[in-house]
Order: sequence, then C-alpha cells, then structure tokens
Amino acid sequence: MKKIWKRVCTGLLTLTTILTTLPTTSVQAAETQYWTESSERVGYIEHVMNDGTIHSMFNEGHMRVEGETAYCVDINTGFKNGYKTRHDASASMSAAQIEDVALSLEYVKQYRSSHSNLNANQGYLLEQCVVWQRLSEYLGWQCDNVRAAYSEISQDIQNEVYTGARAFVQANKGRYKCGGYIYTGEGQDLGQFWAELNVGNAKVKKTTANESITKANAMYSIAGATFGIFSDQNCSNQIGTLTTNENGETNEVEVTAGTVYIKELSAPKGYKLDTTVHSLKVEAGKTAVLNVSDVPKVTETLVDLFKIDMETGKATEQGDAALAGAEFTWHYYDGLYTKDNLPEKATRTWVTKTVVEKDNNGNIHYVTKLADAYKVSGDAFYTQNEKSVLPLGTLTVEETKAPDGYLLDGAYMQAGDSTEQIKGMYLTQITEDGELAVLSGSNQYSVSDQVIRGGVKIQKRDLETKDTKAQGSATLKDAAFAIISLNENSVLVEGKLYKKNETVKTIQTGNDGIATTSADLLPYGKYKLEETKAPEGYLTELRQICDEYGVALIFDEIQTGMGRTGTMWRCEAEGVTPDIMTYGKAFGGGIMPITGIICKPKMWVQDLIDNPWLLGSPTFGGNPVCCAAAIATIKYMLENDIPGVCKRKGEILKAGLQSLAEKYPEIIQEVRGTGLMLAVEFHTCELGYETAKGLFPRRVMTAGTLVNAKTIRFEPTAVISEQDIKDVISRMDEALADTKKALNV
Repeated sequence: MKKIWKRVCTGLLTLTTILTTLPTTSVQAAETQYWTESSERVGYIEHVMNDGTIHSMFNEGHMRVEGETAYCVDINTGFKNGYKTRHDASASMSAAQIEDVALSLEYVKQYRSSHSNLNANQGYLLEQCVVWQRLSEYLGWQCDNVRAAYSEISQDIQNEVYTGARAFVQANKGRYKCGGYIYTGEGQDLGQFWAELNVGNAKVKKTTANESITKANAMYSIAGATFGIFSDQNCSNQIGTLTTNENGETNEVEVTAGTVYIKELSAPKGYKLDTTVHSLKVEAGKTAVLNVSDVPKVTETLVDLFKIDMETGKATEQGDAALAGAEFTWHYYDGLYTKDNLPEKATRTWVTKTVVEKDNNGNIHYVTKLADAYKVSGDAFYTQNEKSVLPLGTLTVEETKAPDGYLLDGAYMQAGDSTEQIKGMYLTQITEDGELAVLSGSNQYSVSDQVIRGGVKIQKRDLETKDTKAQGSATLKDAAFAIISLNENSVLVEGKLYKKNETVKTIQTGNDGIATTSADLLPYGKYKLEETKAPEGYLTELRQICDEYGVALIFDEIQTGMGRTGTMWRCEAEGVTPDIMTYGKAFGGGIMPITGIICKPKMWVQDLIDNPWLLGSPTFGGNPVCCAAAIATIKYMLENDIPGVCKRKGEILKAGLQSLAEKYPEIIQEVRGTGLMLAVEFHTCELGYETAKGLFPRRVMTAGTLVNAKTIRFEPTAVISEQDIKDVISRMDEALADTKKALNV
C-alpha cells in the first residue's frame, strides 16, 4: 500500500496527443537538453494481472516536454522533473513499432474529437494506456492489461477505445507517415509520437475532345474507359485502376501522397486510345482529379465521285451535254444502318456538285466530294484538326440532279474494276478498325449517266405548191440529207465517235418525201441538215427560182460531163437547161488541153461579150489541133454510146460497193453517186485513210477528197471491164477486213 501511494504521489509515464508541432523529419539533437515535467494529476491507472488482481495503481500525471505532451515509455523507472536528451525514436524502435504506437494515438485523437463527453484528463489517460499496451506487446513489459480506473473512465468506453485502436492500426498501416522522439536522462524515459495522413485520392474526369462530333451521337460514349494508376513514370508498377461512368467520371482510388502516373489502358466506345502518361500530384487527405479528353475516331471525307458518260465510259461529254453540274445528295446518320432501316430524318445532309478538275497528268475529271469547294447547300461539315471529317455512323449518297444533256434515270455507280453496278442510293458505314475509323467499300466511284438522245424527221415539199406531193413527173423520193455535228465535243452515233463538222448520218426520203432517223440516234447537241442530193426533177425548182429573181444558173460539167454520170451531160438527166455550162478535160479525149463554155444567146450577147478577160483567156484560145481532137472524141462517144456504157458499168460498181457497206456498216457510212462517178463515205477519216492505205498494195489507185480521207471517190474510165470492177470490189473487201482488225472496230 505504501508503494501504491508512492506512485500516486510521483506519477508515471505519459505521451502527447499534440502532434502538429513536432517536426516531420528526423532531427538529431543529442547535445540539446529539453526540460521535462509533470505539472498536474490526471487520474488513476491500474495494472491488472492476468488472474484479474490489481498489481499496482498509479496516480498518473500529465507529462510534458518543453510544454508539449509526452508519454511514459519506461515503466520500470520513477518519473523525475529535469532536463533530458532527445533522440529520434528510430534509434530504439523499429518502424513498425513506431507506426503502431503513433496510429494508436491517432485513433484516440480522432475518438476524442468525436466524443465531446470526454474531458482532457480522460483523453490523456486513454492515450497513455494505448501507448503502454502497444509497447508492452513489443517490449515484454507484461503490462498489456493496463487501464484507467473505472472510476475515471467507464469500462465500456475503455474497451471500445482499446479495441478500436487495434482495428485502426491494422486498417491504416501505410496510410500515415509516422515518427517520434525519445527523451532520456535522469528519471523516466519519455516519448512523443506523431502520425500524419499520407494518402489522398486520385480520380479521372474524361471529356470528349470534339463535342461537335460526339454530342448526342450513340456511336460515341465516354463510359467504360479504363485507366491504370502507376507509382512510376515508366508505368511498370500499377497500384490501382479507374473506370469511367456515363458522365466520364471514375471511382476514387487511394494512393500515397505525392506524384502518381495515370495512363489510359482502354479507350471508351468510338474514341482513340490516349497513350500519354499523365502525372498527377496527390495531397494527403484530398482528392486530386485528372482532367483528360479523348479524340473521337473519324475518317476524312475522302469519297470521290467521278462523273463519266455511260456510253463512252470516259470523262468526255457528248455533243452539247455537260458532265459538270451534276448534283448529289449526301445523308449522314449517327448510327449503323442498312437501306432497310434508315431513320426518316438524317442527322446531317449535304448537296454537292461535280466540277471540272485536272489531275497531275493533265487529265480532265468531273468530280465531287464532301468539301466546301463542291458544296451547293446543306449543313455544316464535321471538322477535326481543321479538316472535314465523317464521324462513325452511316453515309448515303444519291445523284439527285443530272447535268445538262444527261438523264437521271438509269444512272449507276461503280467502284474501280468492280462489275457491280449500284443503282439509286449508295450506302456505306463508317466503323472502328483499331485506332482508325474506316469506310466500308471503296472510296472512289465512277457515276455513269445516259446522254439524252433524239432523232430527226424531215418532210420534203414542193416549193411552189407547198404540198407533200411532187409535180408532174418529178418525185420527192431519194432526196439525201447529211446530218452534220456542230458540237465541239464528239458524239457517239451507231457505235462510232464523230467530231465537229463530220457527217454522222445520211438519210434519204421515201416515196412520201419523208426522211427520218431512229428516235434515239443523236446525242444531246447541235446538228445541221444539209441536202446532198435533190430528188429527181427538182433541179427544175432551182431553174424557176433563178428565172424569178434574174439569177444566172451555171452548171459545172467539167467532171460530170462527157458521159461519166450516164448521160452526155448531167443536166440532161435533171431536165434542166442552165444559162451557162462549162466543160473540159474529157472533152479533149483526156490528152489535148481544151475546155469550153456554152451560154444561152441572151446571156452571151448581153452579159459576157464585153468581158475582155473572159474572151482573152488562153485556155479558150481555140487551138486547131485540140479542137480536132475534141470533135473526134465527141463523135466516138456518140457513135458508141459511151454514156450508156458508163451508166451500165456504174450500176455494177455501185451495187458492189453497196454490198460492202452492208457487210461493214461499222466502217462505211454511205455509198452515193451515179454512173462512173461514185463515192464511199466512211464514219471517220481514220477509217477512210486506213482503207485507202490497204488498197494501194493491192494495186488499186484511189482518189480521196482534198481536205481529208473520210471519202474515197471511184471515177474509173469508161473502158474498165466488168472483171476489173469485180477485182476492185474483191480487193476492197480485203482492205476493209484489214481495217476492221487494225482499228478494232
């Protein structure tokens, strides 16, 4: 009993709960002396043995070092006021022991703050008791059942605190930075311990880097992104995982205060993976938020539509038509759809047109694409990184306006060498492919349009009567009209291309005086009709017109005269007498240079006799020898009916040429003429030249026009035999076959 009261009077063992004034790093101050004291009594402490008996009871005092709370760490020595030396607790205790004691004190501190019914003395007694209890386990003091007297603090409270302290220590190991000091010298050793929270929380807030693309677009979601939290910048030591919700916010993960490193492990739906390693500074007791944004996956608007002519398969308009100006309507839908389930309303719509462009090789193209340079109307384009882009979703395009001269109906799209013809609307999906967004199918298509075609119909009428019936013995049949292209661009007629000013077709009138083409013969454009052959008897109309207006009618019979066309003079066959007729060449038997002019008496006397130049021309010098030759020629031709011979042989030759025209319609356009003055017109100059070239080695001389090789003239002499005619037809057949093969027609 005396021993107990001695303890009561002297007081023992105490620890401080004031931690904020202690340094956070170890301080070696072995030479510095610190004043220690116990200034007031705080209550009774009981040391209970295992059998339940009270071994001793202490009247505990409030221990202080330099005025700061301290605790007894030496149970076997009596307390004495005085100066002591301070050492870092790590010199005599392990880190685990220091942590255990410091966390136990931290728990009591937090308990006191939440239980206002405890006074300062009761709080100190509880702190001292947990220090002894924790040290007893480590140091073998055999005082693990040290408690405040129940008269001081109830048993329930003490049990709650001691149990809670143990649980707190277990739950918070590593969460606090712990330390302490030990004071030694005369009398009892004292200790001060502190625990500073050393953890905070880390989280991520994710947003989109391009809201204009992702807003309300179901193809994109910021939910489901995962992030790894790493203790090192190399991201080799992962200490936590974060996952975003639909708002882009993640859960919180507790980490040691300081700098951690966060890296996206998997991107959310529709976004590119962010490979950046982000650093985040975390403060103890606070939540640090890393704000990041992911870039949505998009594809550039690299869908090129090239306009071509359906018939030629080339970017070349026919006739007066145009490939520029075709309009296409594009629809974008923010979801993956097929043609069968497209929503009624598109998310965005654009209308573009084809424009003419040159590639690097100088080739002309008519192209449209999703870009401002081609846009006619519609919504704004999606953009990313200052480029027009397409988000994930569905894209459709359809030609909605054909260019001038072309039909919208029947247009189709075709990709590259694909044989598939896409008619009407084309649909493609923009989907994820790894870190990219890609278009399904090709990104280049040709769009073929059918050129508008029409035909020609002409009705021949009598000039005087205006009737569709001919006068007298005349006829409206067999008038020939050449259809000539006036278009800058070539036109495709019956499988062949014709340039400007070329005859694309020759038509003839029937018994009704009507000449017509098929309804779809001519491509959209400008043409002229030129009568190349009047019907029989209708040069009389010309005679009448000249008489009515006092105009001289002149026939040039230099080539057509002297029987070549089947009559002595061609005007005989037409039943017309000209005012002036010229003749020559054959007139002299093909040897002597002589020409002539015949005039009506009135024309000669009144209009020509006073023209000294005409009369003085050496051509009409009247050489006697030439005149004799001319008379002999005329006599022979009349006695032997040379005009009739020319007519008969011409019919044989023309029939042979027409048979070749029927055999090679892709080469020969027309056979025309009369007697032994015939012509074969080809579809193109190239065809005519190639055929003429094929006749030369076959010993057939040909005469082409002066300006081109589109027409070959057949003007043989009257002495040509029927066998020669057959040989010419046979050899020309061979030449035409070679032309067909050489030019692939």
